[in-house]
Parts: sequence; C-alpha cells; structure tokens
Amino acid sequence: MEALEAIAISPLPNILGIGGVIFLFLALIGSVGGKVIISIPPDRQKAFAMTGIALLVVGALLYVLPFLIPPKPPIPTPTPQTPIAPTATPTHTLAPVTPTPTPTSTPTLTNTASPTSTSTKMPTATYTPTPTIAPALPPFFEDDFDGDTIDSSLWYTETADLSVQDGYLYIPPVVNESQDFADLRIEAKLDRQFSVIEFSAAVLHSEKHGYLSILTSCYEGPSANSLEVSLGYDNDIWGGWGIVDPETGLYQENDEWKQPLELGQVYNVRLVQDGDVVRAYVDDVEMPQPYPCTSMGKWLVVRGGTFPGGFVEGYFDYVRLWAPTSTPSPTPSPTPLPTTITAADGAAMILIPAGPFMLGSESDDSEEDEQPVHEVTLDDYYIDQYEVTNERFAAFVTDTGHVTDAEQRGESYVLDPSLEDNGQMVEGAYWKHPVGPTSNVDGLGNHPVVHVSWNDAVAYCEWRGDRLPTEAEWEKAARGDDGRTYPWGNTFYGNRLNYCDSNCRFDYADSTWDDGFANTAPVGSYPDGAGPFGVLDMAGNVGEWVADWYAEDYYAISPSENPPGPSSGDERVHRGGGWPNGDNHVRATFRNSGWLHGADNYLGFRCARTP
Repeated sequence: MEALEAIAISPLPNILGIGGVIFLFLALIGSVGGKVIISIPPDRQKAFAMTGIALLVVGALLYVLPFLIPPKPPIPTPTPQTPIAPTATPTHTLAPVTPTPTPTSTPTLTNTASPTSTSTKMPTATYTPTPTIAPALPPFFEDDFDGDTIDSSLWYTETADLSVQDGYLYIPPVVNESQDFADLRIEAKLDRQFSVIEFSAAVLHSEKHGYLSILTSCYEGPSANSLEVSLGYDNDIWGGWGIVDPETGLYQENDEWKQPLELGQVYNVRLVQDGDVVRAYVDDVEMPQPYPCTSMGKWLVVRGGTFPGGFVEGYFDYVRLWAPTSTPSPTPSPTPLPTTITAADGAAMILIPAGPFMLGSESDDSEEDEQPVHEVTLDDYYIDQYEVTNERFAAFVTDTGHVTDAEQRGESYVLDPSLEDNGQMVEGAYWKHPVGPTSNVDGLGNHPVVHVSWNDAVAYCEWRGDRLPTEAEWEKAARGDDGRTYPWGNTFYGNRLNYCDSNCRFDYADSTWDDGFANTAPVGSYPDGAGPFGVLDMAGNVGEWVADWYAEDYYAISPSENPPGPSSGDERVHRGGGWPNGDNHVRATFRNSGWLHGADNYLGFRCARTP
C-alpha cells in the first residue's frame, strides 16, 4: 500500500498521460480535411491511437488506485496500566534457601524479534484469595519479583534471558528454533516439603504450544514424579502429571484437566495437598480431577517453554509456598526384633542389626579379590550362632530322605597328609563316613557336618525355612562394623579357633599354638573367639558355604546396599577357613570358592534368615 501511494504522488502518472496525448495527437493529425499535414501511413496512425489510449489508461489507474484501496489501520500503541495490586503485605521473614552452585546453562530459546509488548505489563484483572482456601499461616517461601534481578538466595539456577521488570518475572517474546522442547526457567531446591503452591501469571502471546508453567516433584511411595500446571498450551490452562513407568523406564504424561485461557488475563493458581491427592484451584474454582500425589517435593520450577517453532510471551507476578500446617501423627516405633531366636531345627540364631560396615581388606596380607574396601549397608538379618552339626544334618536326612551330591557321585575329596598330594578323591567318603567307608561320625554329633556341597547346604536351610547367608552378611557377622581382621580383633591368637596348629599333621602347621584338635572340633569350643555379635567359629573349624557366586572383581562393582553377589559364575563362595588352614586363610575377609557340587572334609555351612 505504501508503495502505491509513493507512485501516485510521483511524476510517473503525468508522464504516461502526456505520452498518451501525444500519440493520440499524431494519430489524429496524420490527415486533416483530406490534406496531408504529416505523412503517416494508416496502419501507423491506428497503432499510435492504441498506444495513446493505453498510456492514458495506465497513468489514470496509477493515479487513482491508492484512493480506491482501504487504508491499513494504524498499529495501536499499548497504554500502560496499573500493575496488579498486591494481595497482602508480607509480615514474615522468608526462610532463606541455600543455593547450590550450578553453572548457568546456555539458553536454547533465542530472541528473534523485537518484543511485542513493553516491560510495563498489561494485567486485565486483580485478585484477592478467597479466605476459605487461603492458608492461615504465612508462606515459608515467597518471591513477588519486586527487585531489580532474580533473587539468587531463593533460586539456585536461572536462564539469562529471564529478567525482573516492574515487579514481574518477565518471559520475553522468544521463539524456539531448536528441533526439540526448550524453555527459560528458574529453579529452587528447598529445605522442606510443602502442602500449598500459589502463583499468579498471564500469557500475553502464545503460538505452537508456547506456555508458562510451574512444575514440582510429587512423591508416590519411594519414587518422585512430576506435577505441573501450564498456561497457554493450545490456549488452555492445563493440569497434568508425569510418572516413570517402573517396567520400561519411560516417562509418561497424563492429562488431568484443562479449561480455556484468555490471552492477557491474569490467572491465580493454587495447588493444595489433600491427603493422597493434590487439588488444583484456578481463581478459586476447583478443577475437576485431583493429582495422585502423596506429598509435593522439595523442588520447584517456574518456566516459559515451547515446542519446535513455538512462541511465548508473558509474566509471573508471584510464587508462594506453604509448609504443611497440620502436625503429622507420630509413626509408631516398630517392635524391636529379639536379639536371639530359635530355628525350626533347634539352632540358635543371632540378630545382626541393620547398618553399614566396611567390606574387604587392603592390608599387606590381603588378596586382590578382597579389594577395594568399600562401605556396604545391610538390613537386619539373623545368622546361626554355630555351624550346622552332624546331629542336625542327620535329622534333615531322616525327615526328607535327602541324598547328598557326594553320595550320588560315590566319592568325595578327603584332605589328609597320609594320602597322595595331601588329599585325593576317596570312594565311599561322604558326611557319614568323613575319611572313607571305614570311618563314621559316632561321637561327633556336635561337630560340624562336612562333605556337603553348596546344593546340600541350600537344601538344608530351605528345609527349615531359612537360607544361606550372602557373602556380605557372613563377613559383617564375622568382623562387625569396626573392620576387624579376626572375629575377636586384629591380633591373631591360635587358641581362639581350630586351625592348622601343633596338632595339625601338615608340614606347614603352626607349632607355636595348640588349639586341642587335629581335625574338626565341637561347635562353640572357642568362646573367646566369638565375633562382635556373639557368633562363634567364624574363623577356622570348617569353611562355610555362602549364597554368592564367586567373581574376583565383584568388590569393585558390587552395590552399596545388600549386595546379592554376581548373577552367575562357575563357582560358589565359601568363607572362614577351616582346621587345615593357616592364620592368613582364617582372616574374616579372606575369600575362597568351590564347585557347587563339590564336597570335602573341611567344608560345612550355617544358615541365615531375613526377619
């Protein structure tokens, strides 16, 4: 339109008009009264006439056309209006939030045009909360955006494009030019949970899913999900929540409610914790569908966001949070677990209380598979005070008819210096005949059962309703939470356990100590060798199967809470050392392993239980 007006007032229409008159004049005077004034052939006279008429018409149109098209209305200049009146004058002191230093990230939204509105906001309504749902106490967190900059004592992170202008947090007119969702935001990490969120905001312009929103975490049992109210998304006020699917790990959004939004309108939104749900109010009107949420969390985001190509402009007037006003009922203290119980087979079991301890060793005597030392936390559990005896195992066999792996195989490994290589497979050796078919366990009913495989040990513990201890459980019961080398302490005493002492017939025997036995000893023979929880024979007598598969590097990758051991392997772990071992192999952290079907005359076990 402006171009046409410029042509109309230029000399061009006049020039075209004069040219048209000249051509018509030439056509007319080519012959007057039969006398030739200028010699112009008839066909040329006709061409001159047509050209003259055309020039006159074009010149006339260029002159009058601007006056025939309606003019474009002028761009209105917004008239500044009075900002939103404050709802109340705070009379309390804000609880400061210690900021967590976080590098400011580069915003993914970029300014692409001059703002469509000035920093003076144009609210079209003011708001005073209805007393029926207004909390009686002052908020513990409040920002009215009345300073010159974003308050860094409240918001631990912010994007550079956001600013505080005239008492509002201003979301500038920006376009998302990325290929994904993007936003401008401020975030707060708080020192407590809250029961009420209230904020006031207005969307001045929104395109392609541009919106303003407030977002917090919502705790459902042990997991935290999200809870959000958005203004401007498809010109709606929208409430929804998100949850991580525990099976797929994917984030799912759930639309809960929505209502139409008017651009420029100030909306005041309140989220109120009500039992196991959060109710939403928009200008004191309750939205139809509450959020499933047991408690709102300690994280708050205020943002303006868009999807690809989206555009948003608006502002927030204030954000306020209230802590729960009701005093929660005290949680009843759980009934303390008994320190000792009796298993179904009559065995005494000792409580190992929940808590952390240091697993592994990096001493000069330690092996690589005992490293690195790391803290592990275990839940409460019970473990047998003594190793399972021949007498108790015999009762199990009588009751179930169980046939051990050694019996099925017809032979088992016997460690004895009289045999070739100090030990070999012996036909007919099993738990009733520990060194061969001519031997027996008469008089050894209170000695630990041997020639039992890992499979046999599992079968026994399950028979009485229990299980094998994990490797971590075994080690904590043996050394406690003070990192002992041996169950009784850090100094070795050969009279506090049954090991390869002066009675031992192997050439590596330690002749400086006499423990009283050449092979197995009755369980509980060394009360001075008890561990910190009162468990006996955790060093020496017989090695003990535990539940875990063996992996040399497991300590480097094991979880810090209730480690279950590797998911697979070739051998199972056994711990504690036995009567044929020296002092290094009876340390509480020493690890050993064997074939799960294997059995010999120095391996036994004990059981454990989860309360």
